[in-house]
Amino acid sequence: MGLARTTPGDDRPGPPSVPGSRSELSAVVETTEDGRRSCTIYPTDATGVDRMSQWITANGDSFVELGAAE
Repeated sequence: MGLARTTPGDDRPGPPSVPGSRSELSAVVETTEDGRRSCTIYPTDATGVDRMSQWITANGDSFVELGAAE
């Protein structure tokens, strides 16, 4: 699994795409004291620098329960 770079002016090549390859993902949902939630998704097998760079986080209403999306 590769994540695309979207930083303006970043012309470095992204990670190679490997057809048919899949990575298991893990997710962590955190709730702050004021009730705001964030969900961070990352490859389960990532370690070291890869784990620090291969993640995505959604805040608040950016994500819904699976049953609500069906």
